[in-house]
Amino acid sequence: MDGGRVFDGATTHDLMDGDEQQTWNKNARFNLKTWTGQETELGTLKTYTETRFNFGNTKHTVSGVDFSVQDNKAVTLNFAWIQLGGFRVGKDETVYDSFIGYAGNVVQDTIIPYGTKDTNLISYYFDGGNGFTAVASVETGSGADQSIDSYVPFVVGGV
Repeated sequence: MDGGRVFDGATTHDLMDGDEQQTWNKNARFNLKTWTGQETELGTLKTYTETRFNFGNTKHTVSGVDFSVQDNKAVTLNFAWIQLGGFRVGKDETVYDSFIGYAGNVVQDTIIPYGTKDTNLISYYFDGGNGFTAVASVETGSGADQSIDSYVPFVVGGV
């Protein structure tokens, strides 16, 4: 991100004469989502996966000159979990954010990132049907600053 320039484009250099020109940050994404649901004696057995295939322009520097080049970006696995009744196991977003409804309408998380999103977890959701809900989760976190650094997972809960 370049100072205050969040959504207004990018700069590149002309391939013929090297002049700096304005261009747009261009991105395309194909989301492959799968989900299943099956009733069992123990409750509904659900699975969900989401894989993102990304393509867009990136900045390459050649001999000190920046060029905007179309390029494949990383393929990401954003969700992959299985759930039986209220128990969920797999890769998901942290219960710390999802249980409270994320940042709501207050924070624009495209510009101001907050919290850890990706984590491996084992969680249990309880819904009393009368407005009372609770959750308990053990999670590994993600990223260099927000991953567990020992054998003890993060414990997250909410009522």
